[in-house]
Amino acid sequence: FMVRVAGLKQKLFNDIDVENADGMQVHEVLKKIHAGVADYFEEAYTLLNKTLLPACTERGVHLKSAEHLTAAEMGAVRRYFDTEIFPILTPLAIDMGHPFPRLANRSVNLAVTLRRKNKSDSPDFFAVVQIPSVLPRLFLVSEKAGERHYLYLEDIIELFSHRMFKGFEVVETHAFRLTRDSDLVIEEDEGESLMKIVQLELRRREKGAAVRLEVRNTMPPDIVARLTEALELDTDDVYVCHGQLPFAGLKAILDDPLMVHETFKPFTPVAPFKYDKPADLFSLIRAGDAQLHHPFHSFALVEDLIQAASDDATVLGIKITLYRTGVKSRIVDALIRAARNGKQVTALVELRARFDEETNIQWAKRMEEEGVHVVYGLIGFKTHCKVALIVRKEANKICALRAHV
Repeated sequence: FMVRVAGLKQKLFNDIDVENADGMQVHEVLKKIHAGVADYFEEAYTLLNKTLLPACTERGVHLKSAEHLTAAEMGAVRRYFDTEIFPILTPLAIDMGHPFPRLANRSVNLAVTLRRKNKSDSPDFFAVVQIPSVLPRLFLVSEKAGERHYLYLEDIIELFSHRMFKGFEVVETHAFRLTRDSDLVIEEDEGESLMKIVQLELRRREKGAAVRLEVRNTMPPDIVARLTEALELDTDDVYVCHGQLPFAGLKAILDDPLMVHETFKPFTPVAPFKYDKPADLFSLIRAGDAQLHHPFHSFALVEDLIQAASDDATVLGIKITLYRTGVKSRIVDALIRAARNGKQVTALVELRARFDEETNIQWAKRMEEEGVHVVYGLIGFKTHCKVALIVRKEANKICALRAHV
C-alpha cells in the first residue's frame, strides 16, 4: 500500500487512468485490490478469532478485556498506566482552531468522542490519541501456574481515557490504523546531486497522503465518515477488521513461555568451514574458492573477511557495494577502519534502498568524513547487487584479488 497502491492513487490524482499491460485501467485495478484485500481481512480475522485465539486459550494464554479484570489485575494495570503510558500520551483535540493532526504512517490511534460534563445540551467534541509505538502492544496483567493473561495497550488507554480529558465525559473510543504514501519519486537529473534529491524526497515522504484506513467493525458509520473526510479518503480506501489492529500486535504471544515450544524456531545460519580468526580467511581462500549460499550460510563470514582486510597490512584497497547497511553495520565499521589505516577504500552506497534511504545517507556521510571514497549510486540504475573486491599484495604480486559476489 505504501508504494504500489500509493503509485496507482497518484496516477488517478493526476487524471492518468490509462490501461495497463493487464488490460485494466487504474481505477479498475484499485477496485480489484480493495476487493481482494477486504476478502483477505475477512478470512484472516475469521481464522484468528475462531481458531488461533481459542487455541492460545487452551494453552493457557488469555487475551482479556478490561471489564473482566480482577481487582488485583486492575491495580497492576493502573500502575502501568500511571508510570509507563500516561506520561507519553498526547491527546489531540480537533475543532475549528485545531485541524485534524498529521498522524504518523502505520500508527494505531484512538478516535475519541467527548461531551462536557454536567451539560445536557453539550455538543459532541472529537479528539485523537496516538497509541505509543515505543511500548509493547500486549501487557502481561497476571500469571499463575499454567495461565498468563494479557491486555491490549489500546484497551488500557481506553480504560483510563477520562484521565486525559478533564471536564469532559468520554462518550466512546474506537481504534483505527492509518497507512500513508511512502514511495520516493526520484526524478534524476545529471545536474543535481542524487543525495540532495533523495533527502528532499524523504522530507516529502513524511507528509505523504493517506492511502488506507483500517477500522474495527465496532466503529459507527459517522466516525468512519469523519475520518475518511479528514484524511481525504474514499470508501474503497477503508478496510473493516473484526478484531484488534494490526496482527503484528500479537507477535508477543509467540514468545510466551507457554507457547514458545510450539512456534517455529529462528533459523541459525552455519559456516561452510571453520576458522579460528578472521585473518585465517585469506589462507583458506588462497587454497581454493569457497561457495556461500546465503542465508543458509552465515553472512558473518563476509563481515569477518572485510574486517580482516581492514587490519591486514598487505591489503592495498577495498571496493564494495552497499544496499542495506542497517543501523549497526560491522562492514561499515571495517571500511572506516580500513580508511584510517591508509587503504584505498571505495564504497558504492545505493541511496534508493527502499525505506533504508535515511540510514544509508547517514552512513555515507560518516564514511566520507573518515576518508572513504563514496559513490552515491548510478543515475538511471538501482544497484542491488552485493559485490566486494579486496586488492592484496601476496607473494610480491600487487594485484592479488579476493572477491565476494
